[in-house]
Amino acid sequence: MEQLGFAPDQRPEPTGTSGSAIAALVLGVLALASSFIPIVNNLSFIFAIVGIILAIVGLVGINKGKKTGKGLAVAAAIVNVLAVVIVIATQSLYSAAIDKAMESTQVENVSEQASTPSGSTAGGESAEKADSSNKTKYQVTIDGSELIQDYSGKNAIVVTYTWKNMTDDSTSFLANVTARAFQNGVQLDSAMVRDLDSSKSLSQVKPGAEITVKQAYELTDASEVTVEVSPLISLNGDKDILVTKNFSVE
Repeated sequence: MEQLGFAPDQRPEPTGTSGSAIAALVLGVLALASSFIPIVNNLSFIFAIVGIILAIVGLVGINKGKKTGKGLAVAAAIVNVLAVVIVIATQSLYSAAIDKAMESTQVENVSEQASTPSGSTAGGESAEKADSSNKTKYQVTIDGSELIQDYSGKNAIVVTYTWKNMTDDSTSFLANVTARAFQNGVQLDSAMVRDLDSSKSLSQVKPGAEITVKQAYELTDASEVTVEVSPLISLNGDKDILVTKNFSVE
């Protein structure tokens, strides 16, 4: 009598690491690195969404046995989701800061118009008052720097800031000021380094309290680094710079 049997499950052998998973991780790293930067993080959000889709596509292919790299795909999904969360959180903070700054500007303009006699000009005096008001309202210092290497092995600089909340509400470092670093007059990109708690920049600080935060920047060469801190909403460009400091990287 002929014996009946079942054919074994014929699955194709994996042909290598999933390209979708690799692409998703690359997009996730880019999105996460720029998720704290105003305006730029709009693009970070798009990168993260595409990265999540690619991570899912990669996982589907891996589960079918066509490719390897499940851990890579899972890591990519986590990084991209984290980037989306940070973008949404920072955008909310920036929107609140912009609304508060606009309200404050309108109140100051009304007060100045009411107190300035008709026909008088006080351009220089107003500029000096605005500069003094900014430095009182935004108490921030650039404390120091540390040379380090980022995740990709490139040279980076970690700058330490101390910021005091001089407002009447709980708020965060990133919702009030923008810290930037330059080499040869060109702004440096943010860097991803180990053991750096970037979330402190988003931590809520009570009125009158202060916090120390660190931000990392990717170096382009061995030239001097100039660090500047300005209000998040700046109407006068370089005139609104609160504090600046130079660091040697040699």
